[in-house]
Amino acid sequence: MYTKNVDDRNDMAQEIAYQICRSYKGFKGKSKLSTWIYKIALNTALSSFRKKEVAAESLPNTDVADDDEASVKREQESGLRYAIQQLNDADKSLTLLFLDDLSYQEIGEITGLSENTVAVKIHRIKKKLKTIVHGK
Repeated sequence: MYTKNVDDRNDMAQEIAYQICRSYKGFKGKSKLSTWIYKIALNTALSSFRKKEVAAESLPNTDVADDDEASVKREQESGLRYAIQQLNDADKSLTLLFLDDLSYQEIGEITGLSENTVAVKIHRIKKKLKTIVHGK
């Protein structure tokens, strides 16, 4: 969600891996390793995003005929991606962490927010996304 194309994604993945390796000696074990990695990945992605002001990537257009169900699902995913791209960086980050099935506690550890603040923000973001997708 933070990159425009495959090359940018690959560059970002490489930068994230570098930052994780570089920072590993500083990992103190106060949180789960996965939470610590998420935090580094998020900070690296946001830093890269701020530097480049990357535009949203559209879904590839295929000419292959699909059944209706797959087509509807792809259209819904496209709408959700578009809506997420309309959010500010902080809301986008929370949304992506939430979509990765992290708990509010884990999201709080990554972002530095309290669990309650995360819950409130996620609730508000869901309303924003609904408004963007449905125009209400």
